[in-house]
Amino acid sequence: MNTVYKIAKNTGVLLIAQIISYLISFIYILYLSRYLGPSQFGQLSTAIAFTGFFQIFTDFGLQWLLVREIARDKARAAAYLYNAGLVKAVLAVITLILIYSVINIMGYGGKLYLLYT
Repeated sequence: MNTVYKIAKNTGVLLIAQIISYLISFIYILYLSRYLGPSQFGQLSTAIAFTGFFQIFTDFGLQWLLVREIARDKARAAAYLYNAGLVKAVLAVITLILIYSVINIMGYGGKLYLLYT
């Protein structure tokens, strides 16, 4: 019965956390859209979607690999996290360079300043 209780408790906590996350995101987007206006909010949404597309390249499945390997050998968790962090940092820098290059190739380079004004 202890295992069933742990599973139910963990599932409930995750469910509540997800609901709170959705509510905060909803309120944040409502506020941000009213503050920025249609044009600037559209630009921000496009930038978020564009960078979200490239976010795939920063992970390459390392998250799932970490979960599996740490579940197998918890004693080596620190080494796994350190190594995965280094790989993700390198991939993040490469991805930022790729994003910058694609933005300039597409001709959006001059419009980046609009998000900060």
